[in-house]
Amino acid sequence: MPVRENTAPRQLLRLPEVIRRIGLSRSWVYQAQIEGRFPKGLKVGRATRWDSLAVTAWIADQADR
Repeated sequence: MPVRENTAPRQLLRLPEVIRRIGLSRSWVYQAQIEGRFPKGLKVGRATRWDSLAVTAWIADQADR
């Protein structure tokens, strides 16, 4: 049986959680999406949610810079 890395399950995050994780403002998130510098949100009904794995990968990429 292959060993699986300890990874968090994929979740759909609301904007307040995204802001808490990245430490940047709401306006920065939306502007960075437009400019292609941050993962795009997913429309779920009328709401927008962000893929937790995409946000985590973005955070890791910023730490590598």
